[in-house]
Amino acid sequence: MNARSMVPRAATAGLIAVVLLAVSASASQASSAQFCSSSAGSSTITSNFNGTPIAAGRFIWFSAVMKVSGVPAQGATIRFTNQNINFSANGFTYNTNQASMPAAEVRISPSATKATTTFNQTTRTWETVTPPNTAGNVFLSGYAFTQSLFGQSGGLPGGINPVSWSGQFSSSVPGVSINWQWAAAVYTNFSTNNNDLGVKPVDDNKASQYQNSDHAGTPENFKSFVTGGARGGGGSNFTGSLSPTASVKPPPCPGLNVFVGYADTTHSPGKVPSPWKGFPNVTFLGDNGLYDAGAIRLDNPGSSSITVSNVTVNSHGHVFSLWGSFSVPAGGSVILTQTSNTCPGGASGGCSNFDTSETGNACTSPPATAPPTVAITSGGETATLADSGHVLDTGGNNDEGCGEINEFHEWVPIGSS
Repeated sequence: MNARSMVPRAATAGLIAVVLLAVSASASQASSAQFCSSSAGSSTITSNFNGTPIAAGRFIWFSAVMKVSGVPAQGATIRFTNQNINFSANGFTYNTNQASMPAAEVRISPSATKATTTFNQTTRTWETVTPPNTAGNVFLSGYAFTQSLFGQSGGLPGGINPVSWSGQFSSSVPGVSINWQWAAAVYTNFSTNNNDLGVKPVDDNKASQYQNSDHAGTPENFKSFVTGGARGGGGSNFTGSLSPTASVKPPPCPGLNVFVGYADTTHSPGKVPSPWKGFPNVTFLGDNGLYDAGAIRLDNPGSSSITVSNVTVNSHGHVFSLWGSFSVPAGGSVILTQTSNTCPGGASGGCSNFDTSETGNACTSPPATAPPTVAITSGGETATLADSGHVLDTGGNNDEGCGEINEFHEWVPIGSS
């Protein structure tokens, strides 16, 4: 932070919706931005609802589950994106991709001690972590449906047919196979906050906090409100009956490991993250300093170069897009940081054009809670990752007026602190 240099707000035109977010298996690995073609790993399951009408104002809880084989010893991350649930009733067609259908990722990790499912509100992604080889199915994705989301009312008839759920699978490793299914149950009361649901992550009755016989995908905190309809009969059928099974072998998609840090040579003791400018296999997109700036590092572990058409950082409404198009060589890294530290009119002092520390709240206020985001576009697809560790905005606070401090931060995987 430097009190003389506040980066102006910029328009957000050109930002593209989140394609997918992948969080690595441990803090020693980076979060990764994956870029898959629109048809790779696509799958659709079509089934139907039972004959029970669904009264007005009720909720349909759609849940998808899967079994995965061929997972190597180091584990794998499965992603399910571009999802859509589709059916027609009373002359209206419901497409859930028009009502913020979330993405999903399942991380199968040998270091996981229990299975968990949470919902990332920032990226709108279901995030499930599970040990390998749990019994039965693993929760994949879910969606709480109400007619009001689509401006409709009046309830739904029984026997709706067809009802389809489609999406795109990808994997962090080659060679895995997925068998997936979906189900749907009706609830008289539900929550629009997915983290309030208490979704059971696995069928296994010992692998999660929910040590019971409920199916993966059960909203444990709302079981008392289940009733008949969709694919369920109420009672203890909290997810509804499973659809037919579809099999898919998702492709591994090219990706970049993403790190964030902070360079500060303006305040003593001056430090920059390592590696930095001049290191082997590093392409440096920045100026010569002095530095008082956020920094992003993109590593390409693959065997082919990846062309990035744009990187945009949004930190509390301040939008930075400074680096244009560039290529990340196979086995190499690209570092993005300030491209100018010149004050307007030749005034003295630093005026970094990527001083992300100044985007947070004043140091005398509580820290900003919303994380900065980094949107990376390649091949027409955009992956948006959240700096939930608040590295770029230095903990969510700007130290202006509270004394000059060095804001250096070593590289960490984005999402870590």
